[in-house]
Order: sequence, then structure tokens, then C-alpha cells
Amino acid sequence: MNTLKKESTYTPIVTEYHESSAFDTLAQQWSQLTTLSFTNTPFLTWQWQKIWWSYGSKDRSLRIITVSDENGNLCGIAPLYSEEKNGAEKLMLLGSTDLCDYLDFIVVRGKEKHFYHTLLSYLVKTATKQTTLCLNSLKQHSPTLSFFKEIANHKGYVLDIEVEDTAPSLNLPGNFESYLKGLTKKDRHEIRRKMRRAEKEGAIAFKKIDQPSRVMDTMPHFLDLFCKSMDKKDEFLNSEREGFFLTMAEELSKTGWLELFALLLDEKEIAYLLWFNYHDTLYLYNSAYDPDYSSISPGIVVITYCHKDAINRGIKRFDFLRGNEAYKYHFGAKDHTLNTLTLRLPGEKNQCIE
Repeated sequence: MNTLKKESTYTPIVTEYHESSAFDTLAQQWSQLTTLSFTNTPFLTWQWQKIWWSYGSKDRSLRIITVSDENGNLCGIAPLYSEEKNGAEKLMLLGSTDLCDYLDFIVVRGKEKHFYHTLLSYLVKTATKQTTLCLNSLKQHSPTLSFFKEIANHKGYVLDIEVEDTAPSLNLPGNFESYLKGLTKKDRHEIRRKMRRAEKEGAIAFKKIDQPSRVMDTMPHFLDLFCKSMDKKDEFLNSEREGFFLTMAEELSKTGWLELFALLLDEKEIAYLLWFNYHDTLYLYNSAYDPDYSSISPGIVVITYCHKDAINRGIKRFDFLRGNEAYKYHFGAKDHTLNTLTLRLPGEKNQCIE
């Protein structure tokens, strides 16, 4: 007996949010999706994105778009905002290159094709003006890059992908001596030499600050040294960015992700690292040191202690994040590119993506 296969009538559920209350509304599902996503980093958590939006929403419109799978379960989030100029709209990922290192869509592994298909179909159908997607800070292996290349080739969309920056990182071995042996002879010698010189200067100690109250007590000193330790950092740290740093430090320390590490010389805190301990990876977000002690290379010494501590804790990866500063490569880091993807949507009258 012949049977006819019933054609599926499933229509994906797409929901769009425009109010900042969406971060709290979606918090539980957002957290679950982030851990299931290829692009799982602290910069894509709802906590981070909510804080950034609270400081970066000026003259912008929030467009958080969610997509369900064939079972009605949420399978992806597009955290976007829009800007309008001269009658055209630009859609961008929530975040900015000055404060956020990795951005992307948040999609359950294995559901990428369904999510991107549905999202682009929705954006094409609902576009009422010339609209351009401009997605920055995408990791080089992001599914977003491969999917958009495929759909652009198939549909003839105008697509451009450019290398935006680099983000050096390294995998950590099981012990510190193995880590040192993995460096070049010159870099290994320099690290050991600087450690010996610092230890001759006085009593060196290294401590972790992770309790929220202690983090917030330390942040003013961290920010003070942050401005002093490098040219133009004082120009960078305007009142808005300072507010972001303080709010971010308070909120993420509550989650247990944010840690401050201090290097002490004769019990005086002379250098700090601010990082995120997130899913077996340390993300070095910012550093600061007292320039009065630059002769003992406090920045290099504190990172060396940090690597040793991370290895002892079983952390698998160390990510230096955005920027190609020379010191990162002396610690054995390798480049990974960040990319900007730009796609012009065809508009509501054009054929939908199939």
C-alpha cells in the first residue's frame, strides 16, 4: 500500500523584544542557550549584555530576536540593536569593540542552520527600508561566518568579511614546567630572569580577590593604576566607561566569573589582573600596574604567577583577548582572528530565503 508523506506545516516561532526588560525575561533560557552554544563566552551572557546596553543604548533601538525549533523550544537568540541614518537601518550585535572582545549570535549546537535560515527569512520579510547587517568581533571559526558565506553565494547577496583584529590565546598543559618548556628558549629565559629580579627587590606575593565586597573595595585602586600604567588609558577611561567597569565588576563578581589578582611587593599591591574564569578558560580582560615599579616588570611577573596558578587549578586555556601586543606572544599565545561581517538585506519585496 502506498502512503503519502504528510507535508510539514511547522512554522518557526520568532519573537522580537524591544524593551530592556527582555534581558530579565529571557535570563533563564538565555543562560541555558549560552552554555549550549559554540560561541559560549562571558561577553554573550545576558548579564554582560544587559550591562552593556544600559551604557550603550543612546540613540539606538533594541532588537532582541529569538527563534524556536521544530519542538517549540528556544534554539537561538540574536541580540541586536539598530541605528538609523538617512532613511537606512544598520543592525549590529549588542556590544562595542572598546568594551567587548567576542560577539555573535547565541545558537544551540546542531540548530545553527535552522536558526540562521529562520532569522534571515524574518529579517528579509520585515525589512521596510534599506537594511544592512554589520556583525563585528566574530571568531574565525564562528558558524555565523560559514553560514552567511553559503547563503550569500546561493542567493547572490552582497556580503563582505574583513579581518577586524586578532585575539591571541594558548592552551595550558598539566604543569608549569611543561608550560615553560613549551616557550622559546629566549622567552623562557626572559620570564625566569624577570621573576628573579622581582624576587630580589623584596617579598613578592600573589593573591586572588573574588568576593564581591572585596572586589568593589579594590576597584578604585585598580582603575587608578589602570590610568597610570599605559599611555592614553586615562583618555580611554571616561566617566561612562568607568561606570561600566564598576557595574560589570560588581555584577559578574556575584556570578563567580570575575576575579582580580594582585601582585604584592612587601605587602603593597603594585599590579592587578582583571579576568573572567569562565568554563575552563581564563579571559584576561584588563591589567594595571604601578609605573613606579616598572623596573621589575610587574605586568610580566603578575601574568607569570597567574599562569602558574591557573595550571594548578586545572584551567585549560588562557585567552589574552583582543589586541596584538608583543608581550602576549612571549607567553606562547597564538593568533586567532576576529572578523567583521557585513550583509545587505534585499528588502521585503525580494524573494525570501529558502
